Amino acid sequence: MTDQTYPILVLKKDASQKERTEKEKVDKKIEKVAKLKRQATTLRSKIATIKRYYKEEVETEMQSLFQVKEQFLEKLYQRLLQKSFSGWQKSMLSNMIFDTLNELQDWGYSSQKLMTIREDLERMDMQNMSSDDKEFMNEMAKEYLKDMQVDFEEKDFDITDSDSRERIFEDIFSKQQEAHWERQEEWKQFQKSGKIENTDKNFQKLYRSLVKATHPDLASTEEEREECEHRMKLLSEIWEKRDYLGLMQLQKEILPESEGKESIELDKEQLRSLTRQLNEEIRMLEDELYQIKHVDNESSFFYENFYTRSEKGTRQKITDYKKGIDNQVAQIKTDIEQLRTQKTTKELLRSIDEQRADFSSSFYFDDF
Repeated sequence: MTDQTYPILVLKKDASQKERTEKEKVDKKIEKVAKLKRQATTLRSKIATIKRYYKEEVETEMQSLFQVKEQFLEKLYQRLLQKSFSGWQKSMLSNMIFDTLNELQDWGYSSQKLMTIREDLERMDMQNMSSDDKEFMNEMAKEYLKDMQVDFEEKDFDITDSDSRERIFEDIFSKQQEAHWERQEEWKQFQKSGKIENTDKNFQKLYRSLVKATHPDLASTEEEREECEHRMKLLSEIWEKRDYLGLMQLQKEILPESEGKESIELDKEQLRSLTRQLNEEIRMLEDELYQIKHVDNESSFFYENFYTRSEKGTRQKITDYKKGIDNQVAQIKTDIEQLRTQKTTKELLRSIDEQRADFSSSFYFDDF
């Protein structure tokens, strides 16, 4: 419906007991729809409040965390370029750098320094590849590009060449974008055709009769035309939502035989149609709530980390989260200090390696 006002529904006097039972179920579904809509509205409002608190109390600390991680990453990179480290130590340094780069990227943090470090690492990885590895990588890349329908020259093809790789990645991105918009358009068309095909016949019949009855061309005055145009807009919204209840409510305003009636009388077919529509609306509203809580990037982070029933509880969670960030910053600063010399860096890497070995060992024995 276009608002939260629901029409009063009644059955005909000769309705069967089965129809009356179905009517009771419809009334409960209507209540559930209204409840779910209120929940969605309340949830969005609370998440908007959480976002505001987060921006006020946490955003500055997050930027500090990102900056200190960048300093840590730069120090790791400096050590990686030095020759005094063994193979396993360089491998660990490289993995730590990539992990930190990816983490910052996931948070949407970037800088020219980070981009340069990533490019340098990728170039070094390519240079250190054996000829067999390069050949294998090129063959895999060619197969992928063919699947993506990206044009390339087979002769002198080399995915390890930075210029070639950058050009190929641009082509891949362009193809992916193009394919994405094509799929979006196909899905919209599919949904549109499916909606029309699956729209209840009674709904379609009532919708057409109301459009015909309130068409602006039938108006005799400018005031009537404006009213008709407003109703046509409401009808369009109702059609898009397949809102049977809204259509019935508008029926009271448009059709002369409904004038003055406080309720809408349902027959057996309308009852069935309304039940189907309410079931679908409940499903969609429940899915919408789940998306807000656990899927949507703009809301799920705030719901899963900070949502509570009370404002006090939410503020406490934000305070605890802020303390966690401060602890991370302090730990990273300690790690940066441990990268001060080659000797202390090797000690840090050995300590991390031992911690990982202990974790793997305990994980293995916990399975028995």
